[in-house]
Amino acid sequence: MKSVKIGTVSSKASLNENFGDINDNFKELCLWFRGSSRMITPLETPQELTLPTYDGSGQVIHPSVLYFPDKFGGVYYWMAMTPYPDNDNTKENPSILQSQDGVTWQVPAGVTNPLDIPETGYYSDTSLVYAVNKLYIYWANHATSKTYRVSSTDGTTWTPKEEVTYLQGADVKYLGVLNGVSTWIAWNKTVGGQMSRHVSNDGIGFSKALPVSTNLNGEINHISVLPDGNGYHFLAGCAAPNGRGGSALYYGFSDTGTSVLFDINPVLQPTQDTFYASILYTTCMVRLGNNEYELYISAKSGFVVRTGRMRVKLNEIVVPVVQTGSKAMLTKRVLLFKEQEIRSATQVYSPFLQSGIIPNFNDYPNKSITFYNTHDKSINLIFSSDFYGFSLSTWTGKDTKTRQMVTIAPGLNLFQVNFLHPDDLAILRTMISGYIKAGLAATDAGDLPTQGNITIEITMWA
Repeated sequence: MKSVKIGTVSSKASLNENFGDINDNFKELCLWFRGSSRMITPLETPQELTLPTYDGSGQVIHPSVLYFPDKFGGVYYWMAMTPYPDNDNTKENPSILQSQDGVTWQVPAGVTNPLDIPETGYYSDTSLVYAVNKLYIYWANHATSKTYRVSSTDGTTWTPKEEVTYLQGADVKYLGVLNGVSTWIAWNKTVGGQMSRHVSNDGIGFSKALPVSTNLNGEINHISVLPDGNGYHFLAGCAAPNGRGGSALYYGFSDTGTSVLFDINPVLQPTQDTFYASILYTTCMVRLGNNEYELYISAKSGFVVRTGRMRVKLNEIVVPVVQTGSKAMLTKRVLLFKEQEIRSATQVYSPFLQSGIIPNFNDYPNKSITFYNTHDKSINLIFSSDFYGFSLSTWTGKDTKTRQMVTIAPGLNLFQVNFLHPDDLAILRTMISGYIKAGLAATDAGDLPTQGNITIEITMWA
């Protein structure tokens, strides 16, 4: 993915310094994408694959695919997966396949699938990893809360399984030796549809869950990650964020892997008369080059589970920065609150927007808002505009929204909302002259925050 600089600042250190003048605690830059409201563009409709399974059903879930430009074991593509015929989890046992083109798959010579069968409970959630000339497969037994892995130097002969700590369905990646330490990271969902990560220096002993902040709040069931040069690509499957419903597939990007910005537009949604008519489930990503990638998508149509393949292209990143010279108007940042402490349910208005007018609001087609909240309780952000409602209702007869509220969860490290999405801050999308009042208040008057503060900034760009 190519990072596109807008303005005069080029180094990552300088970009972080620019955000530092708002709040030194920002851990990651906010990222938006140029040329489209989407971060990712499908290049084709998903192609259903015919995959061999040991049970003969051909119904495959949890594909985890690796591509080797120079081949591994004489083969370009390797896939770990589990059969899941008609939701029968007794068949959900780890299996391995290989392919020369990513379309036609077969069981490697000398391999008998499945690689293991549990004595109790059931297996699921395969994750295929390449590290130091070996393939590793991780999988979980959710009934016993245990996770295992096996390894192979050729994809044919596999070691006996060994137990791994704290993962339970995570997507595991090996990042190499960083600062002299072998580094493994696994990403997972947590209770309530949030995200977490686990770190390890041997791929066996992983840490307990560490928080990953994201704007994709809501039900997230499966996460996969592709570390790729400048950052990390995330895919969230079986997702129904922010109460929007559905079981769609979403894409996100992260500089560090600790805070992820997801595109509010799904990559793919359930579609009638397809193998993904009901649910988009676990999906993984393979890099092809020239900003093109392959997605391997497991999905459901009723009780039938299938896996397909499609190509996508990522759009270029735009990093909003402070401008100088002739391009100074390309990007504008408006600070609403800076390290504001909220200890009351009484609304406090923005000290930086006393006029109630967002400068140059209508001059910029793209608008986003970023929150950095360290309170220990939820905070309400309230936008109101009496003039906006009065003018439109009087002159056009439209039933307009004059007040809209966003509840910001406690301790949320970084959160971004795109104004232009019809579900997010509709009051700001069609505002007259940017006339607005921005306020903050504790969510519950009976349970006030005892610590923390909040910084809120609007970024607008052409």
